[in-house]
Parts: sequence; structure tokens; C-alpha cells
Amino acid sequence: GAMLVAMTIAAPDWSWLGASAGQQLINLHLLFNLGCALAGLVLAPLVLAALSRVIRSAAEAPGPEERPGALDPAALSDPERALACAMREVLHMGETAERMLRRVMPLFDQWDRVAAEAIAADEACLDRMHDETKAYLAALGQGLDAELSRRLAEIVEQAAQFEAAGDAVARMTFGLARKMGAEGLAFSPDGKAELLDFHDDVLANAQSALHVLMTRNPAA
Repeated sequence: GAMLVAMTIAAPDWSWLGASAGQQLINLHLLFNLGCALAGLVLAPLVLAALSRVIRSAAEAPGPEERPGALDPAALSDPERALACAMREVLHMGETAERMLRRVMPLFDQWDRVAAEAIAADEACLDRMHDETKAYLAALGQGLDAELSRRLAEIVEQAAQFEAAGDAVARMTFGLARKMGAEGLAFSPDGKAELLDFHDDVLANAQSALHVLMTRNPAA
């Protein structure tokens, strides 16, 4: 209707669209739809790229830690069980620190905001687990025999080491890696090799510590 009114008011020469007014209107409508379709084809890749970035950020952006904690307050009346709970929590701390170590190296080649935010979320989770584990073991650490006290001290020490490893990865991420990405810097081949060797050593130590926690056998 609006198109017909516009044709009437403007009164251009529409004869090239057909012999009759009705045919001209139909053909003009078809041309209008074709123009919309062509515009859609041109704009579709741009819209798709924008939506992909939004969806990727929403899907990959780190969310709050959803895993239920292993620190069962009801177990505090049974020291053996409570230490087993704390050990499971520290094991998860080690897994989190190892995940951070694996994520950080690619950021030195190409800065990735989403990956960096995931590392930051893991560090916050590590800090929380460390604080909660220390408080849990402090509530337990009264009247324990020598063997249980030794195991408690080992768990506290291992938790502190995993928390410190997470802090170091976060400093690497938001200090050096982000700076290099922002300024377009890169390591020399020798420097990159040294960094990779250091990273591999730290990762191997973290995996060894996890193995000891799982087997409770330092010689394994």
C-alpha cells in the first residue's frame, strides 16, 4: 500500500517495470525484496562475527566456582576423616594451579582476554580454597597425636605452595604477558627457550606434588 502511494506521489517513469500499474507494482516489490536479500548477504558476515564474539565471551568467560568444597564441617569430630577432606581440597587446589600453568604460556605468544580472565578466576578460587583450608585445619588442630599433627602440617604446607604457584602465574599473566601483548613485544629465541624450560620444570613439580598427594608416597 505504502509503495503504491509512493509511486503515485513521485510519479516517475515506471514503464520499464511492466506494461500495467499492477505489473509494475509486483516487479517493484520483487526488486525491493531482492535488494533486502543482497543487503543481508553483505551484512551477514559482519553480524555473525559480532555475535560470535559476544557468544564466545559469554560461554568462555569464567564464572563462579561451582564445585562443592570437600571441607565437611561434620568430619571435624573425626580427625582422620577431616584430614582426608582437607587432602581432597588441597588436591583440587593443585589441579587448579596446574590448569593455570597450562593456560599461561600461550598468552606470551598471543594475548587472549578470555583466557586471562579464566586464569584470574582460578587464582581467586585458589585464594578462597587456601583460606578455607587453613581455617578448617586450625579448627581441627587441637589434641592431635604426633602422626596426625605431622600430616596436618604437610597439608598446610602443600596448600601454601599451590596458592603461591597460582599467585606467580597470575603475576606472569597480568604483568609480563599483558604488557608484551599491549606493546607488541616478543621473546628472543633464547629467552623463549629459557621460559619454556622454566615453565616445564614448574609444571613437572606441580604434577609430582599432585602425584604425592594422591599416592601419599613421596618415593612413588
